[in-house]
Parts: sequence; structure tokens; C-alpha cells
Amino acid sequence: MNPSIEDLIQSAITDLDVGNLREADQTISRILARDPDHAQTYKVLGDWYEVQGLFPEAISAYKQAIKLQPDFVEAYAYLAQVLRNTGEFDPAFFCYKKALNLRPTWTELYFQWGQAYYWSGDIPKAIRCYQKTLEQNPNHVNSYFTLAMAYGQLGDTKRAIALYQRVIHLQPDFANAYNNLGCLLFGINDYDGALEAWEKSLIYNDNEIEKSLIYNNIGQVFNAQGRIKEAIKSYHQALNIKDDFPLAYTNLGKILQQQNQHKNAVSYFEKVIELEPENIFAYTDCGASLLNLGRLDAAFSCFKKVIELEPKFVEGYCQGVQKRSELDELSLARKSCADFLIALEQDDTPPTPPCQAGADTSNSDEQGGKVSVPHPDQGGARGGKTVYEHLYQTYLHLGNTLTIYGKFDQAIGYYQKAAQTQPYFVEIYLKLGNCLFKNQQLNAALTVYQIALNLLKKSSIFSPIQLLEVNLQLGRILEKQGYWESAADYYSKVLQTQQEKEFNSWVNDHPSILTLWQEWANAPYIQRTDIPEGVCDSTLTWLKNNNLQDSHYCNLSGLCGSQNLENWKQTPSKPNQCGGLDCEICLKNVFKCFHWQNLGQGIQKGLTSKNNAVSTPLFVAIIPNGRAWIVPQENYWLVCRAIAIITPDNQLLADVSREYPAPLPGCPSYDPQQHQVFQQSELPPLETIEGRVVVLSGLSGNVYFHWMVDILPRLELLRQSGIKFDQIDWFLVNSYQAPFQRETLTRLGIPEFKILESDQFPHIQAQQLIVPSFAGHTGWLQPWAIDTLRRWFLPKSSNSGKNYPERIYISRGDASYRRVLNEDEVIQFLRPWGFVTVQLETLSFTEQVALFAEAKVIMGAHGSGLTNIVFCQPGTKIIEWMSPHYNRHYYWVISQYLGLEHYCLTGDGFACYPLRGLMYQNPLTEDIWLNLVSLKRLLEILFVRSPWK
Repeated sequence: MNPSIEDLIQSAITDLDVGNLREADQTISRILARDPDHAQTYKVLGDWYEVQGLFPEAISAYKQAIKLQPDFVEAYAYLAQVLRNTGEFDPAFFCYKKALNLRPTWTELYFQWGQAYYWSGDIPKAIRCYQKTLEQNPNHVNSYFTLAMAYGQLGDTKRAIALYQRVIHLQPDFANAYNNLGCLLFGINDYDGALEAWEKSLIYNDNEIEKSLIYNNIGQVFNAQGRIKEAIKSYHQALNIKDDFPLAYTNLGKILQQQNQHKNAVSYFEKVIELEPENIFAYTDCGASLLNLGRLDAAFSCFKKVIELEPKFVEGYCQGVQKRSELDELSLARKSCADFLIALEQDDTPPTPPCQAGADTSNSDEQGGKVSVPHPDQGGARGGKTVYEHLYQTYLHLGNTLTIYGKFDQAIGYYQKAAQTQPYFVEIYLKLGNCLFKNQQLNAALTVYQIALNLLKKSSIFSPIQLLEVNLQLGRILEKQGYWESAADYYSKVLQTQQEKEFNSWVNDHPSILTLWQEWANAPYIQRTDIPEGVCDSTLTWLKNNNLQDSHYCNLSGLCGSQNLENWKQTPSKPNQCGGLDCEICLKNVFKCFHWQNLGQGIQKGLTSKNNAVSTPLFVAIIPNGRAWIVPQENYWLVCRAIAIITPDNQLLADVSREYPAPLPGCPSYDPQQHQVFQQSELPPLETIEGRVVVLSGLSGNVYFHWMVDILPRLELLRQSGIKFDQIDWFLVNSYQAPFQRETLTRLGIPEFKILESDQFPHIQAQQLIVPSFAGHTGWLQPWAIDTLRRWFLPKSSNSGKNYPERIYISRGDASYRRVLNEDEVIQFLRPWGFVTVQLETLSFTEQVALFAEAKVIMGAHGSGLTNIVFCQPGTKIIEWMSPHYNRHYYWVISQYLGLEHYCLTGDGFACYPLRGLMYQNPLTEDIWLNLVSLKRLLEILFVRSPWK
């Protein structure tokens, strides 16, 4: 008697369950021979293929089952699972939805649908599926567990912790719940709680491999607590269980890096590379330690491998640099860096063995100690000469850049690296010595100049101009240290050189030497009469002290209402130095004002927050015979970086003076006594101005963002004070050269003949110096200022009769920094979604205002172009692209107030931090590589309806 088809199907299912694939295949063939259109058999056939990893065949079989039986719930469900597991998420979502429409009470399928959304990166939809599962089964432990993971991904740590605790309550031996809970507690610095959770996880975990991970995590806690020996022990415990555990080797290497044990750290990073030959992070960390050991050839081999594994960042950077033609120091540094990277990528020189790669170098830079420069006889082997030459030029120009900027500490670091790269070049010791001298590190400067002197004595090419500089600087150093006789010896050599016939031509042909010579010759006669003698924190206090508060001060605090200071609690102790706009502690406080929903894949959506306007005192003051010193812009990076308002009795008015790094709200560290004006040997020649001068100039005042946010609103303060524009003789602004500067001031009724440019007149004194207070913290546009800009410019820009696109992408293709490296691909990708690419610099200011006023979706990298969102209509969608290393709040403030729908999309990051630091000295300038998968996901969020609706 032949068995029934139902019996045969059950037999095939049983064989599959126990792994008898051959018998199951024979049974399936028998069934199909008897009934070729049996839907249930095709479903089992799909299972047979799926067990063997034959996914295309499995998909085909499940589809055939559905074709034969359109309401076959199980076929839809199993097809959804295979599609999910092969990454075909959209058709998988369709199948899940179809199956659940047919059987809405299938609880487990809601959970599996949630897993599909989770794996696809759509965390919010995954959460909805898990919640649906829990509606049908409130004790579904795995749903609580995955829901906790999902909220953890969204950054909702508090809710995720509560859910893990719920899991543990339902299943006290759930080891992974303890492990994940420990990770979250570690993330919020609850180290004791994390340690307790991980110790519980060890108790309940039977999997030795997972135990090794937990020991690694415990090591992280000990490391964070400064318990280094215990951390190292925990990492070794992890390796005792799993001796091929790359993460434990990495953490051992990192902790040894922190202890400056770079030689031992390298051995661990090399072990990671052995286990994972394509681990970019391992090559990066290994290269960083090798640099610290002075083993440059070996370090370069690591970085060369990084570029091979991930070439897009370096290639994009080099292509962008090669398009530029500027010849300033920073541009020359970037060009040399690009040449170095290209040479490194193309260098075929075999790496030098570690024992030949140069000796370890000292890292001490104390004034009385060693300076980290290699001895002339420690050059070591050098493979790839061109690579070293380009790296030397990069360090040299970066040092020059920072010296010009007055950042001597950072300049010293680059000059030291240049000296390590080319230890025989006298030039670099002269620059390093001069920088150390300016930074008052006299002992270190003395050592460096003596090295230069030794090199000059051994050199086959005599350089009298370099010898003159060395002798002059050695004399100046020894004079400052009180060694008069030794100083006189060197000065006598200088004077002997002065008797040479060629002396004047030598000096005149070398501007840097001429400057040093003039400083030395004029030192006895320099009187710093124009430098402020002290600081007055409040302009009002100074006016009161001079009985001028009633006639020379107008309080305008009513413009901003009460201050919201609840998030700006200053720490009682004052750290050594203000980090300004880059201060991590202050930035964390700023970010607390804004709430975000993490949508996965680097996408965040801004949520409505309480009033986050943090105002500063608003007023207009008149300083009789007041002075203004405003550093002029010299190029795109050497911007206005300091402003000093000085009273006639030589006091710096701190509340109307600014400098970079400008402090963030609530900063406990900024000290106006350290203002750059006090670091000047003298100020530029004073220009006396008759009449009434209004000071509007601001930091980076030539940049569109700062012009609109920090400068123009001060004109509203002037108007609110009752002072008429026609009563003003001069309006002092940074510059009047850019089209946006001319157009905005013209529209505000300020005639060109009343414009005074601080770039041309950096130091002025006026009969009446009228000083509006700053409109707010640097870059923080206040509500009253937003309303003012819209009132001034929106009415005159509407109804132009010109049609503007609704979806625009703001290109930074012509920008000097923060470019989108894969912009061509991005533009091509956005085009089918209706986005029109716009170069704002090709539009007039009026056209830009109209463009943004009519746009419904605006997308672009963080930069000045997004300033114009101040003219958008409520509900406009703003998508701001960010570098993973530079995240700022400026445009969130505007979106919050105007009710704009603000998204942030974080681009990919270049993992190789030593090369990244060479390419971009400040995260502010870092270019962006946009992940097109993440961009696609964001566009789907914006424009595709949810399946639940």
C-alpha cells in the first residue's frame, strides 16, 4: 500500500529535522512525481535547499508554493526568512506583511519581522514589530532583549537599561542580557554597575568564547578606572581562553600605548595583523606606535597598507588639493601632504628592518629639560627618499602656519617632527629654536641652536646668514638667562659679521633674519604703551567708574528675555586652558540642550526641545576716545582671530572683546587676562578717526555665516538703542569686498562712503567709539536675531516671479575645506530624487534668500551655505551632513526656533588617525565621505511611507 502524500511530506520533514538530506530529497521527488503541483511539497523543497545554503533555489521553491497556493502563510513566512538572511530586505518586508495579513496572531513572525528591520538598519520599525510581539505575548523574553538592543542603538540608554533589567527579571540566567547591560552601564561611566553585570554574565555563561569577550570587557572597566595591572590581567584571561582574540590583543596594545610602552604595544598590534591581515585599525595603531619609536620606515609600511585597504579618503583628498593653486603656508602644507601620500602609496622601497629604523626619541619638552630632536648622528636608514622629503616639507609648512598664527606650542611639535624626519637640515633647527625662544622655552631653544651650530661647523657648505642667526639667537638667549659674558661672546661674532661687505644684502634678502635683527637692535627702545595695562570685565562697570553710565550706556536685555542657564553649570575649579569652541566638556553641555532620535546608519532626527536660547547681556555703549584692535584677515585660514576694545585709560573691556578659541556658554575656563592683545610686542600703527565710529567687526567676519549671525544683528542693537544710522560717521566692519557684504549693508541703508574696513585699519581710536554688545555667544543665533534677519530680508525677496526648485543640494565643490569627497557620485545619486545642485556663490544674496524661502528640502554639508535656513518656512526639511569628528550645534539652533525638520547624516570616517591628523590639523576642515547606503535610507525615511500606515 502506497503511503499518502501527507505521510510522505511528514516523512520528508522528519528527515530534514534529523539531517537525513538524501532521504528527504528522495521523498520529495516521489511526491512531485505523483503530484507536480503540490504546494506543500514545494515549501518543503524550499526548506531542503535552505538547509544546504542554496538560497536562490530555496527562494524559487517557496515562490512556486505561493504561486500554487496564494494564501500559503508558511511559504510567505519562510520565503521572508530566506530573503532577510540574504539581505534582500524590501521583498522580505513584503512577504512578512503578506503572511501577517493572512495570520495576524502569529506572534513569532512579528518578532522575526522586527529582526529583519533591525538588520536592515531601520531601528524605529524594528521597535514597532517588537512592541507588537509583546502586545500578543507580554513574556516574550527575546523581544524584550532585542527591544533593549534597539533602544541602545538609538541612544536611549535609560530605556534600554530598564528593558535588560526586565529580561533578567523574566530569565535570571540570561547571560547575554547581563553582558549587554554591562556595556550600557560602562557607556554612562557606571563602572561598578558594569563590573557587577559582567561578573554575573560570567557565572551564567557556559560558552567559553563568550567568556573571553566578557573578560575583555572587564579589562575595559579596569582601564577606565586606572587599574592598569588588573586591566592587563583581564585581557590575558581573555587570551588564555581564546588565544586568537584580536580585540584583546588590540586593547593590550592600546593600554601599553597609553603607558608609552610602544615597543611592547607594537608586538600586540602585529599579532592582530597576523590574525586579521586586513584590519585597518591594527595597521593604524601599529603605525602610530612605530612613529613614537622613531621607526619611520616601519610606520610608513603600515600606513601604506592602510591606503591600499581604504584608498578613497586619500585619493579624494589628493585630487582636491591638486585642484588648488594657492601658495600660502597652509596650502603649501596641504600640497606637500598630498605629495607625501601619493609617494607613500607608490613607494616600492622594501621596508627597513626594525633594528635599522632609527633609535627611540625623547618626548620631553620641559623648559629646563630635553627637546625632542634627534642627534645629527641618529638619522638611521631611510627608504624612499622622496617620501621623507615630502613629509619634511609638510611638517615644515605646518610649523610655519602655526607660527604665523601664534600657536607656538603646536608649531614646536611640527618642527620637532620635521627634525626627526630630516635630522641634518639646519633650516629646521633655526625655525624650531626661534619658536622655542618666542615660547619662552629658553633652555630647549639653547639646545636646538647649539645643535644647529654643530651642524654648521660640520657642513661642507658655509652659510654666513645661518651662522649669523645662530650667533644672534644664542646671544639673546644667554642675555635673558643672565649669562652676560657668554652672550657678549656671541654678540661680538654678530658684530664681526656686520662688518662684512655683503652684510646688508644678506639681511635684506632674508626677511626672517631682517626681522630678528630689527627686534634685537630695537629691543632697548620698544615701549609697549599701546598694550592694555589691565582688564575690566564689564563695560558698564568702567562707565560707572567714570560717571558715564547714564549718558553712554543703553541696556537692551529686554530683547532676549530671561536667560536659560539650567544646563550651564560651571565647574568650581578652573582648568588650565580654555578649549573654546572645541572644548569637549563644554560641547557636551551644549549638546544637552538638543534632543535627537537615532534612526540608525548614521542618521539622526532633531526632536523638539525646550527653549535653548542662552543669551548674553545686550547693550550699546559709547567709549570716549576708545580704541579697537581687530586682527585683519590675510587669507582663507588666517582669519580675524582677535578683537580688543580698549578704554582711554588702557583697560581691555572683556565683555566686548573676543578671540579664538572663543568660549562656549558656561565655560569655566576662559580668562580674559590671557587675551591675545597681551601677547603682542606692539600693535599696528594707530589711526585716529574723527567723529562717531560703530564697531561691528567680528571673529571670522569675512565668512558668510559669521557675517549673518555675529555681525549684522549688532545693527539691530544699535537701532534699538535709539541711535540713528545717519548720526553715525563710520561703520567699522571686517571687510566690504564680498558681494554678500555689499548687498546686505546696501539693503540696510548703510552707504559705502561710511564703511571703514578693519582689515585695512586694524587699530583705530575714535572720538566716540560706539560698541554694540555681541549678539550672543559666537555662532549662536538668538531668537530675536533670527526674527530680525527675516524681517529685514524676507519681504524684499519674495514674489520675485522666478521659480525655484523645491529640493536643493548645496554644493561645497569650490570650498577650500570640508568638501564632499565623493560629490560626483552623490549628485548623480540625488538627481532621480528630484534634487537640484546649487552653487550659492553664483547667486546674489537676494536670490539665495528667495531660494531657501521656497525650498521644501535642503541638503548639504555643514558649512556657511546652511546659514540661509534662517529664511526657510516652518516644516522645511534640513539634512545636514557631518564629519564623524566634527559635530556642531549652530544650525540646530535655527531649526529649533523656526520649527524646521532637521536631520543629521554622519559620513564615513578615515580610521587612520596619524594620516588624518596630517591631512586635517583641525576637525573643522575635515572632508566628508558620504555613505550612499545611508543616504538612500535617509531618503526613504523622508519620502517613503511606513508600512504601518
